[in-house]
Amino acid sequence: MLIYGVSENLRNLLADQNYVQKYSIVATEKQARQSVWVGMLIYIPMTAVFLFIGTALYAFYAPGAHPLGAHVTKGDQVFPYYIATQMPVGLKGLVVTAILAAAMSTISSGLNCSATVLLLDFVKRHIRPQIGDRASLRFLQAMTLVAGLLGTLFALLMIRARSTLDVWWQISGTFGGGFWACFCWVSPGWRLSAWRGIAAIGVSIAVMVWGTFARGLPAGWAWTECRIDGILVGVLGTAAMLIAALGLGLTQRAPRRPAPPAGAGKSSRIS
Repeated sequence: MLIYGVSENLRNLLADQNYVQKYSIVATEKQARQSVWVGMLIYIPMTAVFLFIGTALYAFYAPGAHPLGAHVTKGDQVFPYYIATQMPVGLKGLVVTAILAAAMSTISSGLNCSATVLLLDFVKRHIRPQIGDRASLRFLQAMTLVAGLLGTLFALLMIRARSTLDVWWQISGTFGGGFWACFCWVSPGWRLSAWRGIAAIGVSIAVMVWGTFARGLPAGWAWTECRIDGILVGVLGTAAMLIAALGLGLTQRAPRRPAPPAGAGKSSRIS
């Protein structure tokens, strides 16, 4: 979890629009750095509180302590069951309200970011560069609606999941794991040519496909099976991309500097 947490938070701070849109609106780069540090310092005790809630619920419903309802069959159902059966009426309403408020703020940011990325990175860049403000607003509204419907559909499908959080960790790690690796090898001082970058991404995709699907193989292919926890597939793909990019970068020659124009070193006087 420590390895996954470091990788996931690096990806969030570098490439997740839900985070980037928060610290990119400040006036200076120094303020952006400060906002990132404040966010991380808050995130550490907040994570400890979340882990404490899970540990306390585990202890509360330990065998012989407090029985769970017969309909509680998944870990995701324990906290709602505790809220419904153990909390007093006033506190129960406040907790439910807080959960709904947190969910609404997160969902609204995700919908806004999805529509904005589609508009700026695809429509304005490749499809309609001269799109007007009114058409842009209509596109954003339509894409927000589409993203909301897709999110609702996936939420309904997640009802059957054994643990929603585990599934989310695996999906986000698999699809977003290589983002912060891409940011590393396009940073100043370490730039790859186009085909080398594509090759590094291809290596990462191949490793993540292997880590995702090479499981439960027949006996003859057992030696090729991936035995790493599924949550770490994204971390594995990121590491593969960094190693491939480093190896390909060592074979890349530094770009030649253009020769200075003739007489550039001589002084001249304009009268």
